[in-house]
Formats: sequence, structure tokens, C-alpha cells
Amino acid sequence: MGRPRRLGAILAGGASSRFGSDKALATFEGRPLIAHVADALLTGCDALVICGRDWGGHRALADSPVPGLGPMGGLCAALQHAEAPEVLGLTAQAEVATRLGLSQALLVALGGC
Repeated sequence: MGRPRRLGAILAGGASSRFGSDKALATFEGRPLIAHVADALLTGCDALVICGRDWGGHRALADSPVPGLGPMGGLCAALQHAEAPEVLGLTAQAEVATRLGLSQALLVALGGC
């Protein structure tokens, strides 16, 4: 396999303090929200990383340059890690992945790859 063209990055390091529990692991239609986002990203990305946590056997990246920067720390980590010329980042609780058909929207927006 050659160098990936597009890296999907799930920004999943948040504390979910307003939500009251781990939002990424909250279930929707019987599956964690993060799983829906991973499925959506994998429809249009060649590789996937999870920023800010270990989950699902995917490569985990620590926030960069230091922990506690919120989504920007995860995005910075993904950009530093990427060998792909394109990086697409979504939050782990992007429940719109199922509600709005994000998988199909990504395919259209990314040129149907």
C-alpha cells in the first residue's frame, strides 16, 4: 500500500464536562458516536487516526504540542502525523454522521473517492 491520499482524524480528547459523561462513547442506534464518525470518515479517507484517546484499534495520537488544548491539540497532532496531503478532521460526537448521511456527503464533497 502506498502513501495515503487523505487522512481522517477523529478529535476525541475532550472531557465532555457539559455532557456529564464520555460523549464519544454515548450510544446512538446501539453504537458509540465515535463508531459512526469512524465509519463516515473511512468512506472518504485512506487512513484513520484517533486524536486524544485509544479506541477501536486505530492509531492513537496524543494532543500536540501539549495536552489540554481542546480540538486544536488533536488537529495539530493529526497534521504533524499526516503523510497524506489532505487531512479531514471531525469531532467524535459528530452524531450528524448518521442523521444527515455524512458518509454520502463526504463522498460528494471529496470528489467521490
